Amino acid sequence: MSRHPALPEPVAAALFEAEPQRYARLLAALPRSTALALLPAAARVWGRREGSGWTLVLPALAECLRSGTLTPDDLLTRTPAASFLLWAFGDEQRSRGKLRAPAGPLRALVDAHLGEDPDAWTIAMRLLPDFAGSVDELLATAGRAAGRS
Repeated sequence: MSRHPALPEPVAAALFEAEPQRYARLLAALPRSTALALLPAAARVWGRREGSGWTLVLPALAECLRSGTLTPDDLLTRTPAASFLLWAFGDEQRSRGKLRAPAGPLRALVDAHLGEDPDAWTIAMRLLPDFAGSVDELLATAGRAAGRS
């Protein structure tokens, strides 16, 4: 994939999903636009609970952050399956230190959408397991449902 920067994004996503063990380590070498387009595929690979998809995706995302291909804001606002990122960020041992929570950007989203409103927090926790959108979308939805602007 990295040798073909003009590879169409749907083809890159199909390759990534078909053989994540082969392509996950190349994610950080891709152009930013392609890496962003692959975030949904990364979430689907992680969702394959029958295998070890998360062990492939976490190091790939961590390398994208280290290399600057993706930013913490990208992960929080553009990665579907909020539970994936929050799960990965929430257990340092599980991610083996490879993917650390972007404390500043995450705190800013929490403050903006949930604040200290217990209803908003409760709604966010109830939505989390099945929420298909990003962390930002989850928090915004919970905040709106609790009557926050």
